[in-house]
Amino acid sequence: MSRLIVALFTSLMFTPAVFAAPPVTFYPVTPCRIVDTRLILEPLGKGSPLVSGVLRDFQVRGACGVSATAVAAAVNVTAVNPEDKGHLVLFPSGTEAPTTSNLNFAAGVTTGNFGIVQLSDAAADLSVFPKLAGPVFGKPRRTHMTLDVIGYFE
Repeated sequence: MSRLIVALFTSLMFTPAVFAAPPVTFYPVTPCRIVDTRLILEPLGKGSPLVSGVLRDFQVRGACGVSATAVAAAVNVTAVNPEDKGHLVLFPSGTEAPTTSNLNFAAGVTTGNFGIVQLSDAAADLSVFPKLAGPVFGKPRRTHMTLDVIGYFE
């Protein structure tokens, strides 16, 4: 009897939870740059680099052929000439940032990565949280960022 209880307890502890998600379809778009913080002028330029520890919001839906009703986007995110090592976390605006990063990078090394990011219902539907080592002499470290979309889910 004790073996049965242990086996039942063990199977309950390690059975992964399965959640049903609504069906979505992937729609490819011609690769297109949504954000480039190196540029000052809109629509791409956001005028300033990302600052370590400072949340920035961007709009993905409605840009570059992404549907206004998209629930997620397939993107390439690139840290451009970061001042120090660090990482970027991309997540739906208005939600808590996850504990995992979408991109890790070294100081001075332009680095990119592909990811699928969920979008929120907010006007600026994607948040980016940069975290870089530092600060140096009290000044937070920074990096520029580009964000290219290659498709979306609806």
